[in-house]
Amino acid sequence: MSDPNNDAMIQEVDDELRKEQLTALWKSYGKYIIGVAVTVVLVVAGRQGWDEYLKTTQEEASTTYQAVVDAAKDAAKDPVVIWTDGVSALKGGYGSLAGMQLAAAKLDAGDMDGAIAAFDAIAAQAGGDPDLKGLAQIQTAMIYVQKSDYAAARGRLSLLSGIGKPWHHSATELLALIDVEEGLLDDAMAKYTSLALATDVPATISERASKMLAYVEARVKAETAAEGVVADDTNATSSTISEGNQ
Repeated sequence: MSDPNNDAMIQEVDDELRKEQLTALWKSYGKYIIGVAVTVVLVVAGRQGWDEYLKTTQEEASTTYQAVVDAAKDAAKDPVVIWTDGVSALKGGYGSLAGMQLAAAKLDAGDMDGAIAAFDAIAAQAGGDPDLKGLAQIQTAMIYVQKSDYAAARGRLSLLSGIGKPWHHSATELLALIDVEEGLLDDAMAKYTSLALATDVPATISERASKMLAYVEARVKAETAAEGVVADDTNATSSTISEGNQ
């Protein structure tokens, strides 16, 4: 049975990732939105022609994406259907943003497997932005954690947790949560300690890591004390039996 404290922390991490997701997406994908259809630049005659083509393409993609956003807000419509159509209609950066929205809509609808498939589609995109692919893997790992499929979650996170990788800190934090869920408290403490002490860790992650480190340390002490009591009781029982047999 999972610990309520751990479940609450997992939910907090999930909420924080959702808050940071939009900023991360636009930061990662700004260059794609600005440079949409860059592969055709060589066949556009002259700078003026390219500028006009780029402006028109951006405006069309932006207009289409905004139309899908507005449609998805309509309570009478199914967001999953709307974003599925949006993914088909949009390409490049906007198409990937639509894919993230589709995955989120499926998750909100309770379709965890469908959300995983949508995130995996983004992670598998040929030539896709590495940061966005990493974010999709993080989101997939979060779903696996919610499903208590820790092996699958570890498989995704192991690709992201290397030092220097864009999602290193988030992946390490989730791996530490899995350690706690699986009772690997020493491993969890090592990860939380590294997050709490590192100078390049985002403040929200560092604060959570410090809190969780304190929690895990207290849990270890409590379990050690309980084991000591059991050992004392066992020794006392054995001693009593021995005395009775004399």
